[in-house]
Amino acid sequence: MGHQPTNDFLWLDTNFEVEVKSTQSRKPDYSKISRLISNAVASAARQNVVKDSFIIDLGEYKTPEKLFNQLSEYNQKHMVSPEGMKQMIKRLYLLDGNGFRQLLLK
Repeated sequence: MGHQPTNDFLWLDTNFEVEVKSTQSRKPDYSKISRLISNAVASAARQNVVKDSFIIDLGEYKTPEKLFNQLSEYNQKHMVSPEGMKQMIKRLYLLDGNGFRQLLLK
């Protein structure tokens, strides 16, 4: 019997659970990052666990404004998965060469 998925940590200041995802890609793109999020959301949902707050760690990579804007549209592009599961998230943060920023999800 496997373990139920959990979020990576409880952010005490805000009192919500957060999942951290990272990629080693030298030039990460929207497709790769959105797949990390949607796979985590779907996998957890299949086991009745909610993952709706994410930090994406891109290391020293400086995210271009275009990618930053694409990520802010995550919810518009992922309302429902192909299996009919909700994919929308509540919070998305980006940690990269530009610092730590919250994206305003549309």
